[in-house]
Amino acid sequence: MGSLLALIVMVAWTFGSAGAWEERVLPGWQSPVGIELSGDHLVITEEINLPRTGIAQYFSEPPVYNIHLISLPAGERKVLMDQEYTREPDIDGDRVVWEKDTSLYIYRISSGSTSRFSTADEHALHPRISQDCIAWEVMGNYTEQIPDGSNIPYIIYQDPPALEVRCIGRAAGVQIPLVSHTDSRSIAIDGSRLVWDDPVEGTSQIFLHDLRTGTTIQITDGKGSKVRPDISGDWVVWEDGKNKGDIALYDIPTGTTSYLAEGPGEEVRPRIADGRVIWVEESRTGDTLWLADAETGTRQQVLQAIGNFSGFGIPVAAISPDHVAAMAYNQSSALRDLHLITLPSITTPTVPAVGTTPTIPVTGEATPAPSPKTPGFSFAAALAGVGAVLLMGRLTGRKK
Repeated sequence: MGSLLALIVMVAWTFGSAGAWEERVLPGWQSPVGIELSGDHLVITEEINLPRTGIAQYFSEPPVYNIHLISLPAGERKVLMDQEYTREPDIDGDRVVWEKDTSLYIYRISSGSTSRFSTADEHALHPRISQDCIAWEVMGNYTEQIPDGSNIPYIIYQDPPALEVRCIGRAAGVQIPLVSHTDSRSIAIDGSRLVWDDPVEGTSQIFLHDLRTGTTIQITDGKGSKVRPDISGDWVVWEDGKNKGDIALYDIPTGTTSYLAEGPGEEVRPRIADGRVIWVEESRTGDTLWLADAETGTRQQVLQAIGNFSGFGIPVAAISPDHVAAMAYNQSSALRDLHLITLPSITTPTVPAVGTTPTIPVTGEATPAPSPKTPGFSFAAALAGVGAVLLMGRLTGRKK
C-alpha cells in the first residue's frame, strides 16, 4: 500500500494547442509481463523469480506472479495477488478479473472484495471484461499422454473449443464455437462486440462476434498469421504477419482494412481506445512506442527505450482514452520503469451514450439491435505545430 508519489518523476510539455502532456515515472519493476488500463486505475502483472536452493534449483517450476493495482491520481499501489500462479488480469471500471488454477475471480475496487466467478471445472482461460460481461476461453476436459521416449505431455482435448460470455448476476451465458484449441489465444471485448484470433489451417485469423445479433464473421484471410487483436467502438486492430510484422486496422461499418504501419521494422502488440492506437516497433537496438489516430492515420513517437535485443526495451504497453502506460528498460538499474503518460484532451462532439450492458441471450437467439458508433478522434489539432517528440533514448538517472 501507501503512496508512490515520492517515487514519481513528473515531466510536462506543451503539445500544440491541445495542452500539456504529463509523464510520470514509477521505477523499479522486475519482470512485468502484462499491463491493463481503465479510467484512473492500472493493473500490472509482474513475474516473480523466487530464490531456489538445494535440489529444487534443478527442477523447473511454473512461474508465479504478483498482480498490482495502481490508482493513477494518488499513485497508490495495492497487491491483489501475491506470488500466485495467476495470469492475464483485465480491468474495466470498478472490476478486475483474473484466472487462477482455471477459475476466474473478480475484485471490486470500491469495496476491496474478491469473489469467485467461475469454477475450476469450467477450465477458463484468457478472461476479458467489458462493463458487466466477461469473456473467456473454455478449455474443457482433457487428458495428458506422454509419448514413449519423451517427458513432455501431449494434451488430448475431449470437448470442442469455445468461448463463453457471461454477465455478472446471470447464471447462464452463451458459448461461441472456435476452430481449434490453443493456449496462446488473444481475446478482446468492447460492449457487445468480441474479437479473437484462431488458427485456421495452420494460420491464425481474426474473428468478430456481435453479441446482439449472435453472428460471427472472419475478418481476415491470406498469408501471414494475424494475432493479438483489440477492439474499441467501430475499430479492430491486430498484428499482421504478412510482412515481418504490420499493424492492421479494420473499420467494422465499412468492412475495410488499412494499415497504420507496414515494415520494414517489426511492429507488434497493438492496442486501441476511442480511436487512438498504440503499438511497439521492435529492433535489435531498442523499441519505439507509437501513437496514431485511427481516422486519419497520423502517427507520432511517444517513447523510445534502449534494449540489448528485440522486444527488451518496451515489453508491455496499454492505452485508455486518457492515458498511455508503458514499461521501458532502464540501463542504470537494469529494471523497468513504468511510464504513465496523460494524453491531451481533444474536444469532440457530444454524442449519446454507447448504451447499457448487452443482453446476453440464454437460448442462443439474439434480438438484433443497431450497433452504436463510437466517434473517432482526430489528432490534427493535437499534432499541428509539434516541434519536439518525447524520445527517452537514454533512460538514465532513474533510481529506485
